[in-house]
This record gives sequence, C-alpha cells and structure tokens, in this order.
Amino acid sequence: LYINANEVPYFIQMVEGDATDKGVATPRSAYLIACSGCHGVDHAGDGLTVPSLVGLRERMNPLKAYRIARDGRGRMPANQLLPWYGLAAVIGYLYLSDEIDQAPLAEGSGDFAFLNAGWQKFVDPDGLPASAPPWGTLTAIDFKNERIKWRIPLGDYPKATALGYQGLGAENYGGPVITAGGLLFIGATPDSRFRAFDSQTGELLWETALPAAGFATPTVYAAGGRQFIVIAAGGGKLGQMSGAEYIAYALPVELSGATSLPQ
Repeated sequence: LYINANEVPYFIQMVEGDATDKGVATPRSAYLIACSGCHGVDHAGDGLTVPSLVGLRERMNPLKAYRIARDGRGRMPANQLLPWYGLAAVIGYLYLSDEIDQAPLAEGSGDFAFLNAGWQKFVDPDGLPASAPPWGTLTAIDFKNERIKWRIPLGDYPKATALGYQGLGAENYGGPVITAGGLLFIGATPDSRFRAFDSQTGELLWETALPAAGFATPTVYAAGGRQFIVIAAGGGKLGQMSGAEYIAYALPVELSGATSLPQ
C-alpha cells in the first residue's frame, strides 16, 4: 500500500449551542450549526484553505453565494443540513449583519449540544506548521511482511523553500498511481511539482513543474500503443493560486522498468 499523509497540527474549538429545531430558527444559530465548523464563529476561515466570509457582500452577490452554499464548490460540500429557506436566512445573515453578533445563543427548549466553532492551523511565526517535520510523507507499507518498507518526506511549502528549508514535506491533497513498470506518480503538494518515484525504494527518479499545484490523483491510460499519465493542475488550496489545466505526459514506447520516465 502506498499512501501519502498529512502530519500538521490544527486547533478545533467547541462551543455550547442550541441544536434544537427552535435553535435553527435564528439565522445565527443556523450558521453556527451548518457553517461555523469550517468558517468559524468569527466568519474568518483559516486564511488558507477555508476563505473568510467577512465582507462577503463586497466580493460576491447573494445569489452566487447561495448557489455555492447550496451546491458546494471545491472542498466545500453541498448543503445537506438546512432547508432552502434556512440556507437563505444564513446568506441574509452574512450579508445584512454589519457586525458579527457574539452574544450567547438563547436557551430555546434547553436541549443543548456542542458545536464545532471552527478549526485553525497551529503555525509558527513564519506561518509554517508548529510541529516537528516532516509535515507530509509518502509511505510504502509491506502487508506481507507487516512492516513499513520505506517512508520519505513529500513536497515542500513554497514559503519554506523561500526561507532556505527543503525536504521537510508539506500538507498534500491527491493520491498516487503506480504503473506496471514500477513507477509511482504523485502531485498533491503545494510546491506545484509532479514527481515519479521508484515504488520499490522510494528514490526520486523524475520531477517537473506544473502550471498550478496538482491537488488531484493522476490517471493512467493507454492509447495508440502509448501509456499516458494525466493530472489536473487546479491549485486553489493551501494558499496557492488556482489553475484550470490538465497536463498529460507520455511514457516512452519501449518501457525499461522503473526507470522509464515521461516525455
């Protein structure tokens, strides 16, 4: 099994709130139940992967915001908690509230539950994870012998490399694929690199720059006697710019095992 993992710390804040039907009747409590788990009680998001909703009316019209909340976009799932009128009330609350109401929720019927009030990354003064690296890893697990075959740091944060640090790994999204010749391909990292590793040893064999971070699992297919690897370079996470391209690479016609790299 080949698996890439994130090893970065987060804070998760819990608050007491009315989770009854009566509690959902107020737009703010509906926001807390349906939205604050990601965007936070203060509407500020995390500044990286979850956008701030503060000043939303200055950036987007209400109908567009409603459709995004209803249908989902990117990492944000479609609304499955609130009826349409409840979701509309939340959008109205975000657009019409000049100041965020931090007053305690009314007790309602007295049936309380704890709500996720948002999560924030635990970072150091440079904005990097405040834990020991590696912050992202790629691991080969040998099931037959019940052991870790190899484990390596995966990727880098652009901010880390700008500070002179390399090989510390980074938070990553998107999985690997393996070819019959033993090549492991993976994007997934915020440094916008696409890499090929020897699946037996973890040795880096090849890498290239993408136009935007490849936060996606590549696909492998054959056509016309050639083998192709395709990855979506969409970016848009971890503070990286967004992209909208699919990049395809062809392996040589004559494969030569794990050292056959794309052209």
